[in-house]
Amino acid sequence: TSFTVGEPLTAPVTIEPSGTMSGLTPTYRWPPVAAASWYQVSVNDSTGNRLVQWYTAEEVGAASGECSITPDVELALGEATWWVRAWNADQGNGPWSAGSNFTVE
Repeated sequence: TSFTVGEPLTAPVTIEPSGTMSGLTPTYRWPPVAAASWYQVSVNDSTGNRLVQWYTAEEVGAASGECSITPDVELALGEATWWVRAWNADQGNGPWSAGSNFTVE
């Protein structure tokens, strides 16, 4: 029996938000991960976990060369952190990105 093992999914690299931002519903951006068909975004703010949501590669615009999503979830003022990871049917979940810290003013 022969089979092919695909390359493991890599951890996405977060672009934004980072630093200080105004507005309670930020746009989250990252470069696409090769072979990813879904992405999971997780966001914590000063009140705790605010979002854990899956999005298809099409929903985040991965084919354009940059993924982005603006969830309709208002964050509390203060410190926040977000992560993203990729998924596909062959490899399952890839590793989470490093947490990206930002401040909501």
